[in-house]
Amino acid sequence: MNPYAVLAAAAAGWDRFADRIAEPTRERLAALLAVVRHRRTDEHARRTAAEEAQV
Repeated sequence: MNPYAVLAAAAAGWDRFADRIAEPTRERLAALLAVVRHRRTDEHARRTAAEEAQV
């Protein structure tokens, strides 16, 4: 599965399901998404964050 697609789906539906996710997990996903979205972050760090979000 493409880790970027997973995060894109999470970002697209964030308003619908963020309240259903426990606080620590929600914060972790938001932080990983921020890394992936940040254009100045190198590709390796972005890919690592995207893959970590799948776990």
